Amino acid sequence: MQNPFPNPLAERFGYTHELLALLTPEEIKQYVLHYRWEQANTSFPDNPKSVYKSKAYYMYRTNQWVYDAQKLLTEHGKIKSDENEVIDHEK
Repeated sequence: MQNPFPNPLAERFGYTHELLALLTPEEIKQYVLHYRWEQANTSFPDNPKSVYKSKAYYMYRTNQWVYDAQKLLTEHGKIKSDENEVIDHEK
């Protein structure tokens, strides 16, 4: 089964945090949906020969990417249109 959510960072190279900073909020949401779908639908061997091929490692790595993307989305939500003044919605 193919992921219905395309990865907006496909075919781009560089540090993930720098690439995420270039995305629009809608693209960041697409990125999160892409990895959430992958996490739910990717299969793994029962006894991988390498820890890097295990489900645990994959979940650790992708959860960090999703967390970083969601953190960036939160920051986008706190920045006014002039991008100079930060709004704290928690007050």
